[in-house]
Amino acid sequence: MSLILKAKASLVGKDKTCLLLKFKASVAMPAELARLKKDSLISELGEEDLKAEFKKLCGTAADDLLNLLGVPVDPGNLRKLLHFAIVHANEVAAKEPQRPIQKVADPTWYYV
Repeated sequence: MSLILKAKASLVGKDKTCLLLKFKASVAMPAELARLKKDSLISELGEEDLKAEFKKLCGTAADDLLNLLGVPVDPGNLRKLLHFAIVHANEVAAKEPQRPIQKVADPTWYYV
């Protein structure tokens, strides 16, 4: 079973150093890629879709990070980067404290 992006996981506005280190440390493409959704395979996405999904997840252009790493911007590297972005986003989401839902004492009053 592959890793699936958690609903509240996001790297927008967060440090991406660990993501870059994970990408750089990996030599080959992971055997099983993470997924954006249960029925969504990264391997089936085209280059533009990979870039759009990465931008939505990270708030940064994938091209910029791949250029920073000195690797070519191609579908293979985009898939690998998106895979590690999903892994890292899930790790960050797991470390963040869960805020309890606040209940309203009397939901019938309104501001005018």
